[in-house]
Amino acid sequence: MATSKDFILYLQDCLGHVRGLRFKAMFGEYAMYANEIVVGLVCDQTVFIKVTEGTGALLAARVKLGHPYKGAKPAFMLTEGELEDNDLMAQVVVAALRDLVPKAKPAGKKRK
Repeated sequence: MATSKDFILYLQDCLGHVRGLRFKAMFGEYAMYANEIVVGLVCDQTVFIKVTEGTGALLAARVKLGHPYKGAKPAFMLTEGELEDNDLMAQVVVAALRDLVPKAKPAGKKRK
């Protein structure tokens, strides 16, 4: 079952307090972006958050892992309880961004 636009509206309502969060339709489902970085997917009316060190610390004891689609890496499957917990969701998005944003490489020594 594909994700409905009504479910995306519900997610936008639940997560509207998280700055920089948006959903983009992709291949019949949705990608969840935070500051232009994909932090999760919405597939079959379920929110999947990428597994990172930070999201794991916040979610591993609370939610199950699942696969957004066949062949995908496992991700945390959020329930309504997590989605409606404003503080938790803000922390999850911040943790995902911290772990997923490419780290700047240190500048190398200049050759003479």
